[in-house]
Amino acid sequence: MVLERSVMAAKKGGSRSDLALIASRGLIDSRRLFYFYHVARSGRFTTAEALLGVAQSAISRQIQVLESDLGVQLLERTGHGVKLTPHGEILYRHAAEILDEMVQTISELEAHSNTTIEKLCVAGPPSFMSSYMPDIIARFSKLYPDIMLSAVEASTGNVYLHLANGEVDVAVVIQTPKNAKISLQKLMEEPLFLIVGKDHPLALSPQVARKKVEDLDMILPASLLGSMAIIKNYFDEEGISLRPRLEVDSLPLTRQLVAQGRMATILPKSTCTEEIRKGELVAVPLVPEPRRTVYLAELRERQSSPYLQQFIDIAIEVVSKLNK
Repeated sequence: MVLERSVMAAKKGGSRSDLALIASRGLIDSRRLFYFYHVARSGRFTTAEALLGVAQSAISRQIQVLESDLGVQLLERTGHGVKLTPHGEILYRHAAEILDEMVQTISELEAHSNTTIEKLCVAGPPSFMSSYMPDIIARFSKLYPDIMLSAVEASTGNVYLHLANGEVDVAVVIQTPKNAKISLQKLMEEPLFLIVGKDHPLALSPQVARKKVEDLDMILPASLLGSMAIIKNYFDEEGISLRPRLEVDSLPLTRQLVAQGRMATILPKSTCTEEIRKGELVAVPLVPEPRRTVYLAELRERQSSPYLQQFIDIAIEVVSKLNK
């Protein structure tokens, strides 16, 4: 291999600095490669931002660092997006294979681990993790106390990233990823409501027409994935272009801001159960009713925990019970 020959040559020369140079210039940062791959594949930074849930500026900055690391230009901006340079074409041809190999390596390492502690990893968006995961974890831990459970809360794009990188056994996703390597199982379907504070002018309304939301001061997710994609499609059906007053990707902060009374948001009722019970927030039905479908996703080729199916069964049972 090229890297092996370079290391052997550096060893013969007895130069530690040569080995350091190989370490710094002979390897590619996996996250930067992952960002580059999705920008190259889609041809647009905006599409990559929507898929990954990572800001364009952050993606662009990481690709610039990757170009600096490699000493070549990989992408060229055009009026319609980006196109690959000749060097970019070379890297793109290898990127998918490199990333797949990394996922497979992680899976094999986990499968052959000598640890005696079984571990199950799950990732999900804030709306699901705060509403359902506490009961799921409590039930699972009671039945399987010797299993170490790792729960990661992340934006929809980063949940997908954890899954695609093989970092979790199962992920809760709202938008179905177009990837043949990912299997999906429907977990639930739930309506979205207009959530307002108790003193908001619409708090006593029996329902609110979709068109009326256009004139409200709205707080909506910053990420273009997950619930925001569903919300956007819902209003696009009537040609309504929402211009939110605030974009917030923190569910607790969104609830606090809405509770202050002036602003509104769109969420499942399950994400505000406690605040609604206390009378701090009100869930007003929208007409027509928007709905979102939540899925459990897993990599087909990943060596998953043997307790994964038990976790999935418990998640389905808990969600079904809480939604009755």
